[in-house]
Amino acid sequence: DYVRLIKKLKDKVTDVDYDYGILPSNRDIPFEPNPVFTGRHVDLLNLYLEILGDLNKLNYSKVGLVGIGGAGKTQLAIEFAYRFGYAFENGIYWIQGNDPASWVSQFVNIAKNHIGLKISDSGADSPDTDKHYFVEFKKYCGKHGSKMLLIIDDIPNPNNLYNDDILFPRDLTARFNILTLGCNLLFT
Repeated sequence: DYVRLIKKLKDKVTDVDYDYGILPSNRDIPFEPNPVFTGRHVDLLNLYLEILGDLNKLNYSKVGLVGIGGAGKTQLAIEFAYRFGYAFENGIYWIQGNDPASWVSQFVNIAKNHIGLKISDSGADSPDTDKHYFVEFKKYCGKHGSKMLLIIDDIPNPNNLYNDDILFPRDLTARFNILTLGCNLLFT
């Protein structure tokens, strides 16, 4: 029975040495692992089961770490990315979420500089260049998202993830919901 197995695992989880070097070549994690990170075994196991437990019919998961400031949500996300990075062969990417107005430029940076996505020449000279890159990023997620992790850290309002006009607020043709990107998403 699945429930009993999970309970046994949670009762037995202890500190284990991890090889933080087993990471995908495509990654953008702006923090190093914390060499003195201890505890939080059950939290890490829960994240593993939620994101990598392969129980989701979509083949990707959306998980939020919520709580008061200073509780260690960011550190837990960092530790998860390094401990289980081997499972995300298509990349681990980090978005600093405290300013939703900066999200588009961060997505464009990932698309161009980390994944190497291209847009048509006509799109490159367009005032909608960022939108074209975002559309290509969304397509990439749709094809490769089950083996990719996107971390959006420090979101002031998680409801912004549902907001269809948060990325391109003045463009009525560009309605993108972050939760429908098609990749594993961990947000704090």
